[in-house]
Amino acid sequence: MTMQLSLARTELREEVGRFLGYGRDYFLYSQSEREDVNAWIRRGLRQFYSPPPLPGSVKSHEWNFLRPSATLATVADQVAYSLPATTGSLIGNLEFSTEQSRPAVQILNAQRFDEVKTTNPNRKGRPAYAAVRPATGVDITPDVPFSWSMDLWPTPDAVYTLKYNYSAIQQDGYDTGTVSVVSSTQNCTISGGTWPSWVSAGSVITINGFEYKVTVAPAGAVIVLCGAPDINAQAFLVQSDVLPGGAQHAETILASCLAICEAYGETPASRYRELFIERLGASIAIDSQGVTAQNLGPNLDHSDGSSPFSRRFADFNVTVDGVLPS
Repeated sequence: MTMQLSLARTELREEVGRFLGYGRDYFLYSQSEREDVNAWIRRGLRQFYSPPPLPGSVKSHEWNFLRPSATLATVADQVAYSLPATTGSLIGNLEFSTEQSRPAVQILNAQRFDEVKTTNPNRKGRPAYAAVRPATGVDITPDVPFSWSMDLWPTPDAVYTLKYNYSAIQQDGYDTGTVSVVSSTQNCTISGGTWPSWVSAGSVITINGFEYKVTVAPAGAVIVLCGAPDINAQAFLVQSDVLPGGAQHAETILASCLAICEAYGETPASRYRELFIERLGASIAIDSQGVTAQNLGPNLDHSDGSSPFSRRFADFNVTVDGVLPS
């Protein structure tokens, strides 16, 4: 069996529960103890994914592993498009993924976008500008957006494939719909909803405030839980056992959660708070190294000046480690 060093939700619950004196078996905890553990894990995860500035810094770090890319296929005569539910903000402009010579679609704020659009509001063609706005619906308001939509102008006149990067907001669970019981025996098999790819044995499903462990990985829209609860036609939430960050940031996530627990302790200890800051610095260094260029390439634009002396070195490769490439 391969040993995994990444941090699973199961292990995180065991460590937090042990710290709180509840023991290591999460499914032996009382309902109140489970709520304590999950509440402090959520706070610890929020603290890690949106970290405070390090001492001496004025800006919080944005994790590069939480900056995925996505594509959007336009529809002729359609202006507004829904963005992924985990979108926090867009990074940079939108590119035409199959047309490299085309200029990017520039992201404007909503006010500037509306001003540009007033020149010809009904114009159709290849999109040139975009604006992101809070989506509207019964569960959200523009002041507290839960999701975002993007408007394009000119209105697309055909199908264009746009590629973009965005800052992802982490969610603690995935609402899959309503349970439909297929069979109710010692192991209850349920179906309904579309299961995300990360659901596997070890994931946890919450139904009516109670949690059940997934014992068999889902096949299509069917999943098997341990126990036989009376859960027909009940809404449920599924949580992944795998947390974003992997082995590289596992100790930082754990330290963040234990620092939250420590803050609620009876003694003014700060050991885990100090450990979290130390681990956060290490994680930021690791995360930053993953996107640092080793070679900046030839200096062909003569940006170092126009003198004859500078042009002698115009084609030299500039490196960040002081070693010229072979």
